[in-house]
Amino acid sequence: MKSNLRLKIVILAFSAASLFSGCVMVDRDFRLTRNEIFSSFSDMDLNTEVQFQIGAELITLGRIAIAFTDIEPDVREMLQEIHSLQVGVYQIENSKTNLPRIPTNIEQRLKQRGYSAIVKVKDRDENVWIFTRIHRHRLRAMYVISLDREELVLIEMEGRLGKLIEKAVRDRGFKQGRKQLIASNLKN
Repeated sequence: MKSNLRLKIVILAFSAASLFSGCVMVDRDFRLTRNEIFSSFSDMDLNTEVQFQIGAELITLGRIAIAFTDIEPDVREMLQEIHSLQVGVYQIENSKTNLPRIPTNIEQRLKQRGYSAIVKVKDRDENVWIFTRIHRHRLRAMYVISLDREELVLIEMEGRLGKLIEKAVRDRGFKQGRKQLIASNLKN
């Protein structure tokens, strides 16, 4: 009887560990990219506001939970396309210089992981880089780096992103202006 209880506890502990592994910590590549950016900003202090990873297991659990809610079918469909998500938001403090630049070696790091740059915006107040990873002519991952004087945001999303974007464009289109699109999203 005791061994049966121990076996159940071990199975339960193993299941919980595999289900929730990576929920708070981001993966090694994400940390290396973050640390490389941090080290290039030697004259600033960066404080973590939010940093998390949601893996396939937790997303699946979320899909199951959402199945019992009154959420719109479109949202449910979009969640089906995301397989993993990593997000980091870091507050910049004590900046003594103008807007820092995103280190160019970050692009090399992401290229080694199969990403290609599709957008680079270098403005006076903000830098935004967007990278994508294509596999068999399908958009499978997106990496966004956004930097302004107040914060650094890193986002990596993997899944069937082409389908996700297709659904968003089909439902919302590009006809709406930015303010209208934001307002309609806030209503939903």
